Amino acid sequence: GTNDEGKAPYLHFKLGDPVTREEDNVKIRGFVGIGINVYDSLEGKYWNASKQDFIYFHYKTAGIKKATLEISDSNDVPDAQHPDRKDKRGKGVVWFRDLQDTQEEWKAVKIYFDSLKSYEEWDVYNHIPLDKTALAKIQFKVQGDGGTEGLLAIDNIYLGQPIETPVLPKINNKVNTNTFAASYRNGRININ
Repeated sequence: GTNDEGKAPYLHFKLGDPVTREEDNVKIRGFVGIGINVYDSLEGKYWNASKQDFIYFHYKTAGIKKATLEISDSNDVPDAQHPDRKDKRGKGVVWFRDLQDTQEEWKAVKIYFDSLKSYEEWDVYNHIPLDKTALAKIQFKVQGDGGTEGLLAIDNIYLGQPIETPVLPKINNKVNTNTFAASYRNGRININ
């Protein structure tokens, strides 16, 4: 809807304190997000976006430095056919782009899949290219220090293809004037 009267998912949040990962004492800051699984984990069927080149959406934020779009594929999730995929999941193969704070204004964004980045600084990082034939999750996330408050809203998400420029036929703009015959009759010029 117009004038902020729409029904887009809004998330008002206050982030908690960091959590310490037991196995290596790494502190993970609080985060929250809006997302969707785009795969059927029971059937092991993933979303094939091989013909899509970009994701387009509207978003609104406030109270944060940035939000993040994250997309993952079958390398990052287990399913019923591969429930123990943890040992070969790609460990951190999540593709992302950071989004600027909009300061409570709606912004439209078009992000090409080939412009996504991976979290190379993650200690579990293992580079595996994004498999667009097997997308699993799309999420919009905010992360920050404990006590950070704000809002995140998402709307109108599309995956799309580039519009191909049509090839127009060559047009002949020349006119053969010999095919026209003009006569002057009753104060008018008549052209056949």
